[in-house]
Amino acid sequence: MTDYVMIADSLRFQRGNRLILDVGSLKIQRGKVSAIIGPNGAGKSTLIRILNLLQKPDAGSVSMFEDSHTELEKRRRMALVMQNAYLVNGTVRDNVAMGLRFRGIGEVDRRVSIWLERLGIASLAHRQARSLSGGEAQRVNLARALAIEPEVLFLDEPFAALDRESKSILIKELRDILKETEQTAVFVSHDFTEVLYLADWVYALQDGRITQEGTPEDVLVYPERVDLAKFVGIENLLPGRVISVTDRVSWKSDSGMVFQLPYREVKEGEYYLALRPETGRIGSQEGFSVSGKVIDMTPEGFNLGILVHVDNMVFKVLTQPNFAYQQLMGQVIDICWDERFIHLIEV
Repeated sequence: MTDYVMIADSLRFQRGNRLILDVGSLKIQRGKVSAIIGPNGAGKSTLIRILNLLQKPDAGSVSMFEDSHTELEKRRRMALVMQNAYLVNGTVRDNVAMGLRFRGIGEVDRRVSIWLERLGIASLAHRQARSLSGGEAQRVNLARALAIEPEVLFLDEPFAALDRESKSILIKELRDILKETEQTAVFVSHDFTEVLYLADWVYALQDGRITQEGTPEDVLVYPERVDLAKFVGIENLLPGRVISVTDRVSWKSDSGMVFQLPYREVKEGEYYLALRPETGRIGSQEGFSVSGKVIDMTPEGFNLGILVHVDNMVFKVLTQPNFAYQQLMGQVIDICWDERFIHLIEV
């Protein structure tokens, strides 16, 4: 039987006449990491504050722990790490100990020492906290939260202010900590790499409502809505319609091309063909393959985006840079997707 540490039911929150949040049900599983994703203004931070008992909803309830406990007692069993590390005057050790002292938890020195060491900041223990770099300060912030051994750890975009290198290292360390300690955590992020790396379960929040939940692959590769697909970075969204379903699915693009796709439980009607650029590759294979002319190539971080024109449609694949690809501009090439990455979204 699934063990939920927190259950939110029928949450509503308004600001003036504007509905900020309308969440029917949300369950946080003990020992797992849940991610909340959504565009700016979707209500993510409001939802985190309500779950953390820092904001009262206009309607609905949040059940957690033993409901006989007071609100203050429940809040003391949770911790919140924000995007910016709010450190007070004093040493690093003083800051890490703060949450323990506020809660009257014993073994302060032992717990502080453990987490200073675990997060690689033991050598900074006697430094003034406000003299630290951004990455160091966020490590102190995390150590302070983890030292109280919270039943639920809330993380509101904790890596957003860090540089790429600091962020990459800290995400890996945090993932190891969360897995080793079986720490229940809820985090908000705009970075889908973080979601794939850290989360066990994902809630997609749009216009204050949860529009989809599932594993990271469910939400990021197989979104159920076109607007969610655009948000999670599926740039290949091609309009068309399913014209027949047998042991294969016949899908006809708006430009008139007919493709035989692997069987899906769909019906005849209008569907977008949705393909993540990262899951495509140059070449042909069984699944979904097209041939077309390379019309553009753009660097995207450590990847190369290749745009291929196919019969009034443009497909994009993301691939590792290769010197040989410099010769592809204007050439006709094959691009393909494995069957498991082919997705149809009903209009």
